[in-house]
Amino acid sequence: MRRFAGAGVVAALVTGILAGVSTGSQAAGPDAGRPGPRTAITFEPLGAIYARAFAIEVEQRVAPRWTVLLQPALILASQAATGADGVVSGETSLVGSATLGCRYFLVGQGLDGLFLGPLLTASFGGFARSSDATTPVALAAGALGGYTFLLGQTFLLSTGVGAQYHARVDAGRPAGGDRVLPLLRLAIGAAF
Repeated sequence: MRRFAGAGVVAALVTGILAGVSTGSQAAGPDAGRPGPRTAITFEPLGAIYARAFAIEVEQRVAPRWTVLLQPALILASQAATGADGVVSGETSLVGSATLGCRYFLVGQGLDGLFLGPLLTASFGGFARSSDATTPVALAAGALGGYTFLLGQTFLLSTGVGAQYHARVDAGRPAGGDRVLPLLRLAIGAAF
């Protein structure tokens, strides 16, 4: 069932991008002739402050209303454990992740306006649940909606909300701990 859902999300991404590219020349409205920036690079400062997640997102406009994005991230995860002697010790682990997605701009044009789009994320690293020392892997699929403000033709401010379903996989099989988590976006960056 999860593979089917994942395949559906990938199919929606590809279909949406191809549909946007094929109808790209039919853009209408006051912004139809505006060239505008095609690429944006953003950083989410709140993620760095509150979640110790350091992510840089690169978003590329592929059609007037469609963008694709790639967001690599490093996350410093911590957990506390109480040993047999009653001493609490902390452990920190480095988690790497990559997010791939697209955005359809309902109002405005790519990189500026109201958007909605799916996301796929893969995370590697963290805390192993068993003594076999395998590297934990988490896969996630979700959606994000929001608004990106293009200030001038260079600076971006992007906000959004959404949700992602996270599934943990150890050694190629489900490991439990599946859950839905909220997504919050407040990003700043540059467009060119």
